[in-house]
Amino acid sequence: MERKMPYNVPEGYFETLDQKMMGAVAAHINKKQRRPVVRLVPYFAFTAVIAVMVVAGTVFLRSVTGQTDFQGYDQTFAESTLTDEDILNYLIDSGCSTDYFAENL
Repeated sequence: MERKMPYNVPEGYFETLDQKMMGAVAAHINKKQRRPVVRLVPYFAFTAVIAVMVVAGTVFLRSVTGQTDFQGYDQTFAESTLTDEDILNYLIDSGCSTDYFAENL
């Protein structure tokens, strides 16, 4: 009794099989290499939305208050709340020596 193969294989299938497999593997590797960038897209979008909100909020607040620049706020705060005595007490408490005061005043 002779055994017969029940399936037919297309001609040239096994000659091109290795090329097809290598092409599929290369495509899979290229696809995996691009994947980290795709994973970061939502984070970049979220960051962009936050940046737009901060800029829009700043523009809105400046237009509402009529303030065109914010220079001088730190200086005004320091002048209104700190006295020379407060500053000297802070420097003494933080460990500055009297030599420092003599050299820099």
